[in-house]
Amino acid sequence: MGFFYFSSNGRAHVPWKGGPTFQCVQPPVQRTQLIAGSTWFDPCFGEYAFEFNAWMAGHPAEAPPAGTTVQMQLLTFDPAAPASTAWLLDAIELTVGP
Repeated sequence: MGFFYFSSNGRAHVPWKGGPTFQCVQPPVQRTQLIAGSTWFDPCFGEYAFEFNAWMAGHPAEAPPAGTTVQMQLLTFDPAAPASTAWLLDAIELTVGP
């Protein structure tokens, strides 16, 4: 399980929860709905598919406007494990098109 969170406030590089991962998206952030991945977390396998355009169309008040540079990062976790097993994966940066 996991969700993407994003912001147009720039990049960050902050250790997250004292663990080996980093929050790369500058707060305040917005988050998408919870999505299921093909595995809860594995550093070599598994994938999450998410259509950001469809999400923006369904959330027009929260969607960044065209031309906005957005930083986005995936938080993934095993719902059956303690919260400390959540991981932030590498972030991406994108520009919202028209």
